[in-house]
Amino acid sequence: MMLVRRTILTTFVGLLGLLAGCSSVLTTESDSDPALDPNEHVDDWQDDPVRATAATLEFERPDNGEGATETQCVSASKEYVEALLEDRLSETDSVSVALTTAAGSERLGIDDGRVLIVSRQIVVSRSGVVRSTPPVSFETIRQSTPETIRMTGSSDTDDLSCRVPVYVHDEILVED
Repeated sequence: MMLVRRTILTTFVGLLGLLAGCSSVLTTESDSDPALDPNEHVDDWQDDPVRATAATLEFERPDNGEGATETQCVSASKEYVEALLEDRLSETDSVSVALTTAAGSERLGIDDGRVLIVSRQIVVSRSGVVRSTPPVSFETIRQSTPETIRMTGSSDTDDLSCRVPVYVHDEILVED
């Protein structure tokens, strides 16, 4: 089950990287088997997603002329969490925020449907050489991340609000 979770999340993060123009392709640790023990590189490794613990935050998305859809609501929530973590954490290079679909959440063992996943990452080469380790502890990320984001948005024709649960976990990304 853990390998499926990593595969789903890493595939999603890799696709986001390709869309953003990144040339490096990332895969899961199981795809290349670099035999890395994450506990040798961080003290508080967490494979399974757990709820973030900071207080729920609410924000209002200004009308951007595009209307208000559920997808836009969740996407705006993701951007809000990314900006929030940039402010709250001393370093975010080893932290990513991804949106899961309801099916992806179910595969991760999460019953909340669409959720945001904040991932703390160790990046390794295919040969198992550690390229980067997260300098921020898992608990620091968890305590800095709101457990839920509530967003409201409106346009001339639509009003919308959404509630997006937020989870935190660790993952190993393998560079090709």
